[in-house]
Amino acid sequence: MSVLYGSYENVEGSEQYDERVQYVAQPNRGKPAAVNRGVEEMRGTYFALLDADDRLPPRSLERRVGALTVQSDADTAIGGFKVFSEPGTDLFGERPCPCVRNPHRLKHLFSRSYKTPFHFNGCLLHRSLIDRVGQFDRFQDQDYSIRCMENTRGIVLVDAPVYLY
Repeated sequence: MSVLYGSYENVEGSEQYDERVQYVAQPNRGKPAAVNRGVEEMRGTYFALLDADDRLPPRSLERRVGALTVQSDADTAIGGFKVFSEPGTDLFGERPCPCVRNPHRLKHLFSRSYKTPFHFNGCLLHRSLIDRVGQFDRFQDQDYSIRCMENTRGIVLVDAPVYLY
């Protein structure tokens, strides 16, 4: 599922690249409205967020889905991420996968530190968790991450960068 909002540069004809991806366009009402539209339209079991200016490394989704499949009682997969100045250019930094699985501890670390223990876009969420947490709101990633940690049934860690920010 790809929800296009605002700028539609480089997306015309994108449908031809992968028939498994459903493209939905809507007027620019901001990121929360686009995420909520994606959740409303999604047909699959898992949800991952990818902003237009970010990238996924090879096998990112496969690694996270595989980790959740192995640990079937978990509904959240979290991995590390890398920060670039522009895609394919200088690496500014890398945040490894957090070593903490306890959602209450992760919530505490996330809300009390300028250096978050994970990036929301490095998470893969099971549909059941999204149903419990509810809609993305105006506070976006940080608030939604905390709400996910409050409602998760379990976390599995993927010891690899799964997101390029």
